[in-house]
Amino acid sequence: MTTSNRRAGRTGDRRREPRGGRRAGDRPGRHPTLLVAESYEHVRRPLVRYLEHFKFDVIEAASGTEVMAAVKRARPKVILTELALPNMAAARLSKWLEESVPAPRIPIIAMADELSPDIDTKLGRPEGLLFKPFPLVKALEEVRRLLKARTNG
Repeated sequence: MTTSNRRAGRTGDRRREPRGGRRAGDRPGRHPTLLVAESYEHVRRPLVRYLEHFKFDVIEAASGTEVMAAVKRARPKVILTELALPNMAAARLSKWLEESVPAPRIPIIAMADELSPDIDTKLGRPEGLLFKPFPLVKALEEVRRLLKARTNG
């Protein structure tokens, strides 16, 4: 039996399937919209590219005014924001979201530079917290956890 004949007989071995692309069990289309609000481009761009790789629609913002415009334009399902975003600190962003965006509440994942005892008071109890530098897979896990909790809760 030749090598190609042996390979043809194996249909269940995923190692033989081409990598990438869609599989039969994948849902069609893209995943929900996310907003990444980070002033430092070298943190924001890799995170955006990583989340886009997993088929999320990702909107970028580098300042508070860009966040407000993005939320009004395309309501994201989750916001990842740094605590000290220019023109709008995280606490002000959280308050603005509560006042101006109708229910359901948009969950926020805070990206902090260091552990600070007043993170809860700065943000009003964020649903997720990442400490820089964080592995990109950790951000993906937090986003998926919040989306799953939102659909189950």
